[in-house]
Amino acid sequence: MKNQSLLVLSLLMLFVSFQVQAQDPTVPLNEPNYNKPRLFNALPERIVIGSEKLLQLIATPSGESAKITYDNGQPGEIDGEVVSQVSKYNQTLQSVVIRCTGFDGARLTLSKIILPDGTTTYTGRIISLQHGDLYQLNLEDTGWVLVKRNFYDLINE
Repeated sequence: MKNQSLLVLSLLMLFVSFQVQAQDPTVPLNEPNYNKPRLFNALPERIVIGSEKLLQLIATPSGESAKITYDNGQPGEIDGEVVSQVSKYNQTLQSVVIRCTGFDGARLTLSKIILPDGTTTYTGRIISLQHGDLYQLNLEDTGWVLVKRNFYDLINE
């Protein structure tokens, strides 16, 4: 009798182990939505911003308004409000986040980094997660330039 119950228990465990699946083989993947609306259609492909303007934006305290005017003679500006301003590591890293008021959901994130050799570099972008385009800050021969890019060139889902 004892051997029969052990046999039944073993068969039951074997049956359960064949039926249980550890992972779902049909994992849903997020497909990119290439039909997101464009937010920056009215703006130029490239916006030149001077180093002085970047320094001014980095130094703007939280709650204050900020304005980005184009340095290459193009008419226009981007207005916003500073929602966060941080300085760390003896001011070798300074960051600011600006909510762009004219562009629904867009945020400008800008960071100033002082490298150990004393040189200063910037990184930043204007991005909205609901839209299909963004601006990325790049250093070019003419200086610091916001370059328009597609959302999925930068973000992978």
